[in-house]
Amino acid sequence: MMATSALTSPAGPGELKYSGASAFERWHLVASASRKAWDPTEALPASRFDSRDVLGGEKTRASLAFDWQRSLDTGRLEAAAFARRSAFDLVSDLSRLDGSSIGERFEQRDRRSLIGAAMRWSGDGGLGPLDAAHSASARLTTETYDGDGAFRMPGGEATGTVRQDRLRQAGATLDFGTEVQLAARLRSALNLRYDAYRFGVASDLDGHDGSRTGTLASPRVSLIADLAAGNSVFVNAGRGYGADDPRGPGAAIDPRNGAPIGRLDPLATVATTEAGWRARLTPSAETTVSIFRSRVASQLLLTGDAGVSEMLRPSMRQGVMVAVRYEPRSWITLDLQASALHARFAGGSRVAGAPEHTVTGALTLRTPDGWTASLLVNSLGEREAEGEAPHVKPSTFVNGRLTRNLTKTTRVTFDVFNLFDRRADSLDYFAASRLWNAPGAADSFLFNPAEPRGFRVKLRTSF
Repeated sequence: MMATSALTSPAGPGELKYSGASAFERWHLVASASRKAWDPTEALPASRFDSRDVLGGEKTRASLAFDWQRSLDTGRLEAAAFARRSAFDLVSDLSRLDGSSIGERFEQRDRRSLIGAAMRWSGDGGLGPLDAAHSASARLTTETYDGDGAFRMPGGEATGTVRQDRLRQAGATLDFGTEVQLAARLRSALNLRYDAYRFGVASDLDGHDGSRTGTLASPRVSLIADLAAGNSVFVNAGRGYGADDPRGPGAAIDPRNGAPIGRLDPLATVATTEAGWRARLTPSAETTVSIFRSRVASQLLLTGDAGVSEMLRPSMRQGVMVAVRYEPRSWITLDLQASALHARFAGGSRVAGAPEHTVTGALTLRTPDGWTASLLVNSLGEREAEGEAPHVKPSTFVNGRLTRNLTKTTRVTFDVFNLFDRRADSLDYFAASRLWNAPGAADSFLFNPAEPRGFRVKLRTSF
């Protein structure tokens, strides 16, 4: 039995990956660390990427992740474990946002830790006289927000607390799935996920702390009918919430004025249905057309300036999606995906930030001597913003990638992000704010600019 291992150069700030493989198993270990500091002494010209109210601070992050896979006589066994720690400190002059005295500063602190582990088994079997494939998995996570606060600093030191919380949340997930061949041309997939969740919040604000436990069962079923000439039709239906949903319980009151706001429901559900058709138009082209509908029990809203998330009324999304893959030659592949979306709240108003049209295209070229070049185009249609803010204009981004196999065990990759350096906005919320605290200053709107043109080089070698 021959074993191999690989050491990969950083794919991000301070990232190192070590992996190994044999005839029956493989594993990966990834460690990463990063630190970003804001230096208020750097008197550089302001640009659209500057945060003009930031006076200083830093952000640090470290993580460690391990995953392992092994082939068994009866299937495959997989396991993973991960840990992450992050810290965030930021000092800002926010007097222009809330009308407070000139020179008043805020200090924001955030300490977060996440630890988790998961295991999954999958394999072929039977369900009575029918052929079937089964899977079972379990996952445990625990997360801690060691500090989340905002402190007033009129004299350069923290003198008053606006808000300071401590959150503990933990979850356990069991997942069971079965794929059954019901007939010669009819297949089904059944999945049942069961989640148990617990959180507790301690806060210096009356009415903001509390705890809750709950469980949620998430069923999902799919039917696939295989037709002649490589065509098929499918129907999916399910209820639950997406895997790795990052939402926490959120705030119960607005720390600025004490007004109650809708606390997020960590176990809010999403009900989805989808029907579609897959077809092989020619030996080199295949397409998928589907219509979908989903109902979200609670829509999330983030107020950018205040950093407050709250739960809104239910929303409904429905639309159509078309995907095409065309490979006329072995050295060229074209992928295209387009969708049209209709997103509305229960009362009929539009959901802010939801683009009504999206288009994604990818062109990949390969050469006999090991070069691979890819061009990826993403286009988002016009989106409606919050309140009286103007609509977010359509935006298109182009990324490129060039890959070369230097040897049988070494590969180099060169990425270019935002190839044409487009000036666009990457975040869909707008917040009315004053640009400075001066007589006659008019209200304007904040926005988050997309990253400018960027480059990345990766080197991967096995030994």
